[in-house]
Amino acid sequence: MTLPVALAALLFPGSTLDAVELHPSLDLQSVVVTATSARSEVACPCCHTLTSSLHSHYRCTLEDLPCLGLVVHLQLSVRRFRCRNEMCPRRIFCERIEEVAERSARMTQRLNLAVQNTTLEIGASPGQRIGRVWGVKRSRTTSLRVMRRMTPFQPPTTIKRIGVDDFAFKRGAFYGTLVCWMRD
Repeated sequence: MTLPVALAALLFPGSTLDAVELHPSLDLQSVVVTATSARSEVACPCCHTLTSSLHSHYRCTLEDLPCLGLVVHLQLSVRRFRCRNEMCPRRIFCERIEEVAERSARMTQRLNLAVQNTTLEIGASPGQRIGRVWGVKRSRTTSLRVMRRMTPFQPPTTIKRIGVDDFAFKRGAFYGTLVCWMRD
């Protein structure tokens, strides 16, 4: 087993990525892993037709879980393909590597899951402080945004009856209002 294949099996288990190279950054504070997809054909997201007609490619940089106290940056070479189905409305599409990261994400699913679990267990601010010790530099607002994304949106329900009561905490000085949702 060659080094890139063994490295890809270690870094991306169950994925179709090949790790091309691994090198430290210039400031020796992070490690950069360069990876490409090993798939020769990709299905169009609209018509699901398999194609191998390459249009172009671009680099996408993701942040991954830290390793040995170093920040890990994953540089993916993402390819664009042409759909050869004339009836398909989409002519050019990008390959999706959803087992590593979601569409237009800046961090891998492993790091996303770690930030979610930390935020749910101890909160955003303590999670930020613990993340700094681990090597995950995230703000508390990023932690809250990640947590908000995991809860599904529920449309508001129509309220049929409410109860309203005004009262005084101290006569002539402080007043309060109580609004109650009266369920059937």
